[in-house]
Amino acid sequence: MIWLWFLIPLAVLIGIAVYVEKRGQRMIDDANLTHQDKRLVEDKYLEHGAQHEAQHPKNL
Repeated sequence: MIWLWFLIPLAVLIGIAVYVEKRGQRMIDDANLTHQDKRLVEDKYLEHGAQHEAQHPKNL
């Protein structure tokens, strides 16, 4: 009988974890970037990222 008191909260926590995981995946799937656009954004970030800006002479 005592195991039910542990099983019910565990089931609720698992349900919440699954819900949050599915919601996060849906937000990623809803993004309207193509693979080419995503690659372009990543390349642009690597080219003009924080490291590049931090080493620029006018920002020192």
